[in-house]
Amino acid sequence: GRQQQQYNRPQGVNTMPHNHGRQQQGWGQQHSPYGAQVGSPGPGGLPPGWQKAMDPNSGREYYYNSQLNITQWEPPVPAPAPGQVPGRNISPIPPQNYPPYGGHARGPMPRGYPGMGQQQGTRACFLGSLPDDVTFNQIAQLANPYGAIDSIKLHADRNNAFVNFVDVHGAQNMYNASQMNPPRLGSSIVRVGWAKSAPIRADVAMAAANGATRTLHLNLKEVPDDVTEEEIRPLVAPFCNDTFDSIQVNNEKRFAFVNLVDLLAAIKTHSHFQSNPMTIHNCPVKVGFGNDRNVRPQKKPNPDLTTTTGESRAVFIGSLPPDTSYAQVCQLGIPYGIIDAANVNSEKGSAFINFVENDAAARIYEAHQANPLKIGEAELKIGWAKSNPLKDDVRNAVDMGANRMLSIKGLTREVTEQALKDALLPIQNIYGVLGRVVLVEMSDDELAAAQEAQKSENVETLVPVDDNADENGNQAEDAENKDEENSIGPMKALIDLGTLTSAMKIKRKIEERDHPIVLDGTKIQPDFATPAEMEQAAAVPQ
Repeated sequence: GRQQQQYNRPQGVNTMPHNHGRQQQGWGQQHSPYGAQVGSPGPGGLPPGWQKAMDPNSGREYYYNSQLNITQWEPPVPAPAPGQVPGRNISPIPPQNYPPYGGHARGPMPRGYPGMGQQQGTRACFLGSLPDDVTFNQIAQLANPYGAIDSIKLHADRNNAFVNFVDVHGAQNMYNASQMNPPRLGSSIVRVGWAKSAPIRADVAMAAANGATRTLHLNLKEVPDDVTEEEIRPLVAPFCNDTFDSIQVNNEKRFAFVNLVDLLAAIKTHSHFQSNPMTIHNCPVKVGFGNDRNVRPQKKPNPDLTTTTGESRAVFIGSLPPDTSYAQVCQLGIPYGIIDAANVNSEKGSAFINFVENDAAARIYEAHQANPLKIGEAELKIGWAKSNPLKDDVRNAVDMGANRMLSIKGLTREVTEQALKDALLPIQNIYGVLGRVVLVEMSDDELAAAQEAQKSENVETLVPVDDNADENGNQAEDAENKDEENSIGPMKALIDLGTLTSAMKIKRKIEERDHPIVLDGTKIQPDFATPAEMEQAAAVPQ
């Protein structure tokens, strides 16, 4: 008996008084809320069966009940007197500074955000920025998918809450998921952080290991009439301070689920109704534990989405609208730094953006945390993704001035955006790659430099030369055509390819062609746009 009692004592209590295991006599066996019994008062005004002792290590008082094999820091609460209205006149547990089972002291909470910034490894999560009308059920719905819940503490007046899981894995799952996909309640984005937590009580942990949950299952098969939530609530209210997650009644299948916000309250409620069967309409109702709602095994974490802030140059983008284009994804990242590459998966509504620098990825991530990015009316999800080191040739190209935009100079005024796309079609079908083509006039200096460069080049044209033509006829016309082809037009095209990799690939393929591409008499010779040209393109209204 002694070994079992030591297992169930409160955390930090290392010794028990010598009479802790003695059998007490003269008390009734009717259990009541929080383990108290109806009968003669115990010593020191405690409920029957309860005694107070001192923990020699901490110097703190604790309470134990030998018959129920329960030890706790909290003073036990007496049962309702006979004839007392259930759910009323029950003395609440007074606020004190002992560490309760849920990890947070009862009573007024300090201002600020307790636990924020705590290292991972606790079993508690802090939820901030909650809407004013948030409910326990909404908090439970957020936390249920990640693990069995021990307790929920809601401070609606401060728009925050604490969720204590049965073990650290539930808290870890919720925290990790929130970093990838910040949860929402209505229009509010919920902030999730770590919170301090005390170790779970030994008796609660043992009960949970044996199937106890905060959900009670009520078997209504013996009750001939329909049952309502209002009939169930007062029967359970004395054991949970009238605080519920939800009550769900299925009269067709003759059962009900009572979801509490506290595992300990559910355990004590269940214990009470084992000794004092619940009755509804004078018919017996069996009370057992149900499965914690919506708790399901967690998928193995995606290794591509586990990189921490600052260690990656890649971000994951989710919740994209079905018709999102490659160019739209690139436009999301362009304000934050040079994009190395981007990949879009339209079927899954997701994309990855790889920046040249880690700092650029950090900027878009932090911007999204402060003000979620959107495409149209769709709010996106942005998280960290795994990335490989930047290739040496890409790094060298960046050092030499490479970027996502190409500049093609010397075009005539007749050249259109579509004509330019058609001219580049032999290289690659880039209709889905081109984000934007801007046609602007060259400056006098740019025009003079282009004319000087052309003098040393023999521009190949698309006009065939007829070797058998009349020497005074066609040959003269060909010479005139060649003069026109050698002329430099006053326009230039700034082509935004979205990513550095795309720009490098297109430029290289144009340069490696055996025959140059000529558009309206001008040989297409792309260069990487200068910073001034990128600013010039950005200044042109879209």
